[in-house]
Amino acid sequence: MTARDSGDLLQRLTPARGPLPPQRWGFLPTEQFWRLAARTPILFGLWFVTGFFHDWLRSFGLPWWQNGLGCLVFTAVWAGLVERWRRQYFIRCRMRALSSPEEPRRVAARSLTCLSGQANGVTAPGDRATLPAMSTENHPGDAAPRKRVLIVGLAPKFVDFSQFPGLDEAKLTARLQAAEQAVVAAGFDVTWCLTDVAWERVEPLLRERLAAGEFAAIMIGAGIRMPPPLLLLFERIVNLVHEAAPRARLCFNTSPETTAAAVLRWVRP
Repeated sequence: MTARDSGDLLQRLTPARGPLPPQRWGFLPTEQFWRLAARTPILFGLWFVTGFFHDWLRSFGLPWWQNGLGCLVFTAVWAGLVERWRRQYFIRCRMRALSSPEEPRRVAARSLTCLSGQANGVTAPGDRATLPAMSTENHPGDAAPRKRVLIVGLAPKFVDFSQFPGLDEAKLTARLQAAEQAVVAAGFDVTWCLTDVAWERVEPLLRERLAAGEFAAIMIGAGIRMPPPLLLLFERIVNLVHEAAPRARLCFNTSPETTAAAVLRWVRP
């Protein structure tokens, strides 16, 4: 697997951008989606069909202004429908990645390492260059956008496993992936904020995640909350969350397996 493939998978599992806004009335286009879709086959397909429609409309011999108005209306509606279909496709890609018994485990450690690299100011290859799969916020069939959960914790490579007997980086990585699947299955959209123990790197990353949108719940993992040496880091994170997201519910788990239950104690999908 190349570095770019790893970056693309990282986008599917933990999109660096916040979820795209819902489409108005369920079919109108959004500027955010088409800005990302520029210079991709999606845009080519849009203009190809629009050009065909324009030639077909001219065959009726209508005045120029009627042709122009008709093309504008068609382009807006067609762009919205194309966006809706592509969103649904990207959602299916994301859900397959989350539910696959092979793919997430095979590259989980690399993906989470990429996340911790972002915490140190290193952007994963391909992270800004490609159109990411949609997060599950706009899952097809939902009557309303799915509520978002931010999970704050230590990247596995920065955990002091001497305080957690029987646990290692590979086991923790697999358990974090299972925790995300459980929260998604409970009806939420998940955003990760995995970092190291240095506050000068934790603060800007956490502020960036909190500024990406509104979260219904913010989970601070046991890896930060429980070890006594990380008490000051835990207090700083709680105070920053309270400052930047005062409406979000704070949740605390005792292990990755209790993450979904902790969210559901305070928030309903």
